[in-house]
Amino acid sequence: MPKCVKCNDYFHPDYCIETNIRGDDVIICLFCRLDKKELTIVDEDDKTITGKVLKKEATVNYKRYLDDLIRQPNIAKTISKE
Repeated sequence: MPKCVKCNDYFHPDYCIETNIRGDDVIICLFCRLDKKELTIVDEDDKTITGKVLKKEATVNYKRYLDDLIRQPNIAKTISKE
């Protein structure tokens, strides 16, 4: 569960990169790295725009995904055993 060191929000790993700041390897979101509130998503060929995502939307969707994941019976069993 990557957490951006700059904005302290949680993001899906696809929206995060590891970078070196003052000698430490840290996780920073692409939104903070590019200083943008919205990212454009393109296809694998980088030619066709497939969508756009807002920073707040990315955070809310990831937290919702994690919450749904915890509610899955098999995952809930695994978590409760540890």
